[in-house]
Amino acid sequence: MDIAELIRLLENIGRTGTVTEIDEENWRVRVQSGGLETTWLRWNAQRAGAFKFWVPPSIGEQVWLLCLGGNTDTAIIGGSLYSNDNPAPGATRNEMVVTAPDGARFRYDAEAGALQVEGIKSAVIEASVSHSGYAGGELHQPVAREKS
Repeated sequence: MDIAELIRLLENIGRTGTVTEIDEENWRVRVQSGGLETTWLRWNAQRAGAFKFWVPPSIGEQVWLLCLGGNTDTAIIGGSLYSNDNPAPGATRNEMVVTAPDGARFRYDAEAGALQVEGIKSAVIEASVSHSGYAGGELHQPVAREKS
């Protein structure tokens, strides 16, 4: 291997690009990075063991590639990057914000201890529960109900 090829491989270890195609069934995407259109690449999952987390990338999402050995054919998506087209949904380090394409928004403000969910069409919680809390300024006593 000559020095030029070695330098090319080293420069390719980390790249950025934009998602152009998604294969949800096989958990793969294609990415445009400079003049390169990648093969089908796996994306990073926050969890993929006993606990799983499913949020596939979006077309137009900016990502970074980790190219094993500098080879773009063996690359994996290391993560996503905020961009002008897809800016961060939150503004402080004390909040967690999740947004969805339909406008739904989940926000937890750790400083205020406040949870806000908006823009959803329905919510279903199925469980055996015990509930007590304030509604309309009055304390409601615990009510236990078994799931039917």
